[in-house]
Amino acid sequence: MVGVALTLIVTFFSTMLFKFNDLAALGQAVANIFVSNGNGFSDTATSLLFKNNIFFLAAAILACTPIIPAISDLCKKNRISERIYVAVSTATPVLLIIISAFALAGDSYNPFLYFQF
Repeated sequence: MVGVALTLIVTFFSTMLFKFNDLAALGQAVANIFVSNGNGFSDTATSLLFKNNIFFLAAAILACTPIIPAISDLCKKNRISERIYVAVSTATPVLLIIISAFALAGDSYNPFLYFQF
């Protein structure tokens, strides 16, 4: 567990090296992470981004819990529910890919690090 946390920390700070060209800006960004510097917890842009992606966050939380396997076990016991489960489990990845493509096409922000160079 400690190794995973250390890997995440090293990866996070190493990507910050690629983001900032100036060491002063890098130092300010690291200071902003650990010290509030008088900034609020959230601003308008952050709350709007959170509200726009709340359904994706809810789906991710649901996918990380044992609820989906419990529903799967319940559906395997019933013949009619099993067919519905197979249809939903087949259609879900396709729908997620389509929704992701729409989100990437309609968004002007590019999250890929190497497109900044």
